[in-house]
Parts: sequence; C-alpha cells; structure tokens
Amino acid sequence: SEPTDPPRPWHSKGAPMADTTQELLQRIEALERRLNTPPPPASPGSSFAYVPASTGDSFFLLCSGLMVFFMQCGFGMLESGSVTSRSTQAILLKNLLDACISGLLWWMVGHAVAFDGGNGFIGGEVGFSPSSFFTAGYRNADDPGYSYLLWWFQWTFAAAAATIVSGAVAERTHLLAYLSYTVLITILIYPVIVHWVWSAEGWLSASNADAFQGGVIDFAGSGVVHLTGGTAG
Repeated sequence: SEPTDPPRPWHSKGAPMADTTQELLQRIEALERRLNTPPPPASPGSSFAYVPASTGDSFFLLCSGLMVFFMQCGFGMLESGSVTSRSTQAILLKNLLDACISGLLWWMVGHAVAFDGGNGFIGGEVGFSPSSFFTAGYRNADDPGYSYLLWWFQWTFAAAAATIVSGAVAERTHLLAYLSYTVLITILIYPVIVHWVWSAEGWLSASNADAFQGGVIDFAGSGVVHLTGGTAG
C-alpha cells in the first residue's frame, strides 16, 4: 500500500499554535504591544478600523456586567422554585424591585460611598473628582464612557448582593420590611464593604500600600458580594 502522510493536527489549518508556554506568553505580549501602539494614519477612503486597548477594555466591562446582571434571572428561578406556589409572584416581585431600587440608590449615593476617596473605612469624600454622587462629575471625567461603564458594572454586583438576601428571608418578611432592608444594604452596608476591598483607599484593599496584612484580592466578589449578602440575610 502507498505510504500516507501522518494526520495533521486540528490547529494546522491556520497559524501554527504555540508549542510551549514561553512561546504563548511571547505571543500574548506581542498582541498587547499591538493593542497599545497608536494606529498608523488611514488612507483616504480606507475601511480599516483599529480598536485601541481602552475600547476593548470598555467592551469587556460592558459584557461582563451583562453576565453579572443575568444572575438576577438565576436568583429568580432558584428562589421561585424553593418557595410554595403561592409565594412565587411575591419573590419575583422582590427580585424585580431589588434591581430597580438598588439602581436608583447606587446612582444617588452607593457608588460614591464605595469609590469616592475618603478614608480606609468609608468613601463619599465631598469634592472628589469625578464625583459619583448622582454621577454628576462623570461628564467632565477624562473618559466619561468608561466612568459610566464602571458605575454600571459595580451596580450589577450591588443588585446581586441585595437579591441574595431575598432568598435568605423568603416567605419570612413582609414586602415593605424587605424593601427597607434593600435600601439599607444598597446605600450603606454593601458600599462600605466594597470600599474596604475594591477602592484604592480601603483598609483591606490590595491597591492600598498601607492595607492590613497586604490587603485582600477578590476578583469575582466571593467575599465582597456573596459573603456580605449571605451574612446580611
């Protein structure tokens, strides 16, 4: 029988894959250099589009916020399936009102308490620029779009923290009592915890050179969001 060529790997159709971890790291570094290099001037009539790193970062933040906010659907299904049928509408209404009320309060005060300067315990520094109170200072920020996106991203976590409590107290609280607690956790409890860990000044923040024991790194919110919501519930 005629000799046959060895089977080609699945990745051999395009550019060859990196054979070693070192080669992969070199390719990632080269890609980062391309993203951070100013684009050459486009010729007249050219359809060439260049995406700078800041734009890619903003797009990634937007998509990440959408996925975090989609947790509200998961909470709704989990909690409605954990209560009696007569309480299904009530628990779904609580989840909906969580998102609405937390969005309003995070816009008014919450984000500012979490990220606007301050000391190691609490933010909300008056005169901080850009001010997050009512997002009033974002229009004059160096990158207004990114400031609004960061607000949106952090609000999705705030809404998740508030909704965790609804599952913990399902069928055990009146609607008005629960909404009162939603106001409290969104305007004070959760923003203070966020300031501790995720702001540059927090006493537990890894971004703070004077943080306790070098600070805490919590990328996905297992402590800041879920532990806070669970403990509050």
